[in-house]
Amino acid sequence: MRIRLTFLIAASLLVLSTFAAAQAPNPTRWSMAPLGADAVAGKSFDAVISVTIESGWKVYSLTQKPGGPIALVITVPTGQAFVPAGTPAGPLPHIAFDPNFGFDTEVYKDEATFQVPVKTAADAKLNGEPLRVMVMYQTCNDRLCLPPKEIELTTGTTGTTGTTGTTGTTGTTGTTGMTSGAVPVPDLAAASRASTLGAYVALAALMGALSLLTPCVFPMVPITVSYFTGRQGRTRRDAVTEALVYGLGIVLTFTGVGFALAVLLGASGLNQFAANPWLNIGVMALFVAFALVSLGRQDVDTFTPLQYLANTLNSKSWRGVARAFLIELSREAAVREQLYPMMKRGLRDEKIQLAQILAVSGDQATVTQLEPMVKDPDAEVAQESLRALRALKARLP
Repeated sequence: MRIRLTFLIAASLLVLSTFAAAQAPNPTRWSMAPLGADAVAGKSFDAVISVTIESGWKVYSLTQKPGGPIALVITVPTGQAFVPAGTPAGPLPHIAFDPNFGFDTEVYKDEATFQVPVKTAADAKLNGEPLRVMVMYQTCNDRLCLPPKEIELTTGTTGTTGTTGTTGTTGTTGTTGMTSGAVPVPDLAAASRASTLGAYVALAALMGALSLLTPCVFPMVPITVSYFTGRQGRTRRDAVTEALVYGLGIVLTFTGVGFALAVLLGASGLNQFAANPWLNIGVMALFVAFALVSLGRQDVDTFTPLQYLANTLNSKSWRGVARAFLIELSREAAVREQLYPMMKRGLRDEKIQLAQILAVSGDQATVTQLEPMVKDPDAEVAQESLRALRALKARLP
């Protein structure tokens, strides 16, 4: 019953988050002016694109430097009678400090107009041939940034009213604009390539599967698989349900953490958090210790990796990572033999955490090691040891 309720809540949150994403604001309106009499075969002319921006929002300029927001990129796609004749130009941008990125950025506010040089071959037969222009851009306010988007603007050669661009799919590989007119890197999630929700989901699933091959994810695959396959007394249905809840939990956790960091720290807050050198050094140290113990370095001394992992259990910031590593490592009897004396002589948090770890990965021999901990002078240690002992006995056949 509890698993079904958890699954229902997780599914509801996923649906709500999808609905919220679909209702994302669209603070810009793009249009292209009708082509004038100078749009004749064999000659160059300027296509005029305009954007109206809601108050409080901004679009980054054509000349915004790399390393921050996505710059505006305007291109003339192939497969039509028109070809680029030069570099798109626009008004001088506003330059001001951007709280989302922590440095000065170049932006357009309220409204802006751009000239896009195009031409056709001398023998081209236009006859109302529409001009298509692709626009990739990013909008931000002082609190948050929307994902980069790509839209297509079209107009005819007979003086028809310019067509307002429809919003494209959220960009995942947005390219920084270059004044040299370089073609942007293709956005595989753009509307022209993933035109349906199914195609977009399939693309996201493919990218997620490929991410399993990255160095930071691939080593965790056997740990996760062994957790679900190594539990005794579970039916196939229970294993599948728990795996689905686990997967949804990861999705919702990362979505919630990312959203919270974006709101609290700004659009670049997550990048700054991930680029923190002390955070990366700490994670690296724990991974190195885990690898060394896995490779056979299971002795215990002041500076040994196993002792380092056990000592990390005393840190509120890092004990979660160390605990996950020790649960997997203590599946080996040799590691458990080293953890037993550490549990008895460690500090209070270390005793509690090791008791809980051994309750998950221990065997019948662990029972005899946990029983004396129930009489520990520290009441909290004794209580948690009793809970761990009961959980272990319930798990063992």
